[in-house]
Amino acid sequence: MQHVLLFFADKDADITKSSAEYQATTFIVNVMDEQWLQDIIDFVVKDSGRIYYVVKEQECTINARGMMLCCLAEAAVMGKQSPSCTGTRDIDRGAIINITSSDSFAGVPVKATHNIPKHACLAVTKTTGTLDRTEVD
Repeated sequence: MQHVLLFFADKDADITKSSAEYQATTFIVNVMDEQWLQDIIDFVVKDSGRIYYVVKEQECTINARGMMLCCLAEAAVMGKQSPSCTGTRDIDRGAIINITSSDSFAGVPVKATHNIPKHACLAVTKTTGTLDRTEVD
């Protein structure tokens, strides 16, 4: 059985559904609380043995720092994992996907307060992708 972990930074998130093939665990989380994030990461690793994929979107809406804290915690675990495959897909040590708007690529007039966090999230994503495994311990 594969484990699907769902984080919700939105306290009003809908309750998730799971199928017989997957186990889903949902958390409403404060992405600004480093210890809470670490506790969740530790739970996933203990329960599933590893982190396969992480997809984030709301952390950027809340704050680029929240996305950075998530990425660092996730990358620290993934860097220690051995390469793996799920079925026919080679996922190496794992994948982190951060979703933000196209405004992260260019400045848009009169949208500075919207664009600046998006640019920061893009920088966090690019930097996370360049981390050596020893840099996130």
